[in-house]
Amino acid sequence: MYRFYLLNLIFEAIDAYFRGFNVNYQKLSELISKTNATLQKLNKNFFEITQIQPKSVKSGKSFEALLKFQIPKNIWEILPKTKTGLIKFSFKEFGKAKKSFAKKNTICQRRALC
Repeated sequence: MYRFYLLNLIFEAIDAYFRGFNVNYQKLSELISKTNATLQKLNKNFFEITQIQPKSVKSGKSFEALLKFQIPKNIWEILPKTKTGLIKFSFKEFGKAKKSFAKKNTICQRRALC
């Protein structure tokens, strides 16, 4: 007996819920196309800088494996790394490494060891 009323109540609740979204599909499609264009531009810039296809990078580890062959060994060894051996890709870590390398370099030059 209550089933008829309960089903109508559920239908009305779902209908009201979806009407509350008030989605503008035209603006949504424009946003998606802008996002895709921006992604294509970023992928192009990434390829121009690294010569690595963006779709071949699945994680930080796979990016590091592809990047390792493009960086000279002496530079690769001074890059900051995590405990597991992966490179720390952050401006903060690269700044620390740059300062540390500059200190070591000036000490080395003062002692005339280089």
